[in-house]
Amino acid sequence: MATDFAASRKSIMGTTSVVLLSLLGLALVAEPGVALAKGNKVKPRPHTCLVLSGGAADGIAHIGAIKALQKAGVEIDCVAGTSIGALVGALHASDPDEDVGLLFRDMITQYKALTEEEAKRRGSDAALLTGLLVLASGGTMAAALELGSVGYSVGARGVDKLELDRLAKVLDRSLEHARFSDLPVKLMTFHLKTTTTGARLKAVTAGSVAQAVKKSIANPLLFDEFDATKEGYLDPGVDRMAMIPIQDVCRRLPGSRIIAINVSGERAIYDSKLPCSVLEVRVRPSGASFEDAVGSAKVWKKLTAAGYNATVKALRKAGGKKLAWK
Repeated sequence: MATDFAASRKSIMGTTSVVLLSLLGLALVAEPGVALAKGNKVKPRPHTCLVLSGGAADGIAHIGAIKALQKAGVEIDCVAGTSIGALVGALHASDPDEDVGLLFRDMITQYKALTEEEAKRRGSDAALLTGLLVLASGGTMAAALELGSVGYSVGARGVDKLELDRLAKVLDRSLEHARFSDLPVKLMTFHLKTTTTGARLKAVTAGSVAQAVKKSIANPLLFDEFDATKEGYLDPGVDRMAMIPIQDVCRRLPGSRIIAINVSGERAIYDSKLPCSVLEVRVRPSGASFEDAVGSAKVWKKLTAAGYNATVKALRKAGGKKLAWK
């Protein structure tokens, strides 16, 4: 794995490799916590960073993984994420003492409400325009009302259930317009910056959190209206190494202990000689759709339980209740 990890990184635009961006902005290094050693002496506790992979609906498993880490008493100093991992990571970093599942579901509730409002508005606008056109062409009021109702239905159906800008708007509200510097837990998000010749991975540690997450979840397979060529950014999920950015996080935080929650269905690729200790928690993909994941209590429970159980198992294997990760 150590010999071929770089060769596995292919450009989504047909280039033979993806060039990593140099470190942007401030380094994501915070003062590590401390732990009591024998003789009541205090020694530094290594910096611990949680890395959350991409993986579409299976990213809901990250919520269960975080709960398992909290229950085990693992202290997280920073969170790094791609795609859905960036979204869940941002919610957790904004309020680490709150149940991240509740934060996520509250955001989805707000999103659904905003979508319904937009559908009603577009439907009303379409109905009014249709009715006016009928009257202007000499039609009767009855005909205007009848065709106006048709216009309402067409207008309302024209609102996409999943729309990137709308989701970013709701997330910004949920985060109370937070910037990276406002967060109680350090956060790093990743997205691919696309060019005419290929793409390169970009780490974000400053600015608007919602806008950074927006770029990380920008997947044209989920958001029909999104044009990566026009916008210049893309969900890193098309790059296997970027989907689970262990390599990139360690380069920015050498000496850290990394707990990587991997829901991608593929083993993470990184240099085995990294100057970081790595615990990779692999969660088996479910194949669930995002709509089912947020709309079905049964699917939600299954996904979060998968993340929780896989994390508990990995932690026990790594050191039992004493945990080398504490």
